[in-house]
Amino acid sequence: MSNLQRRSGNRLSRTQRVDRIYKLGLTSAGGAVALVVGLVIGAGWLIALGLLALVGGGFLLRNTMR
Repeated sequence: MSNLQRRSGNRLSRTQRVDRIYKLGLTSAGGAVALVVGLVIGAGWLIALGLLALVGGGFLLRNTMR
């Protein structure tokens, strides 16, 4: 704790981070729903789209939480 200065850079405010986390959570949930629906009806393109949204949203969500 020898360096108590604020970090420089363009960081998001707390409210902006909360809003971004909420939106990424909705995106990930939508991807999960699309994945399940794609598996049930057997639509390969829907499975790929759902998997992409789920993984991409989860990765961005993890990075935002740091």
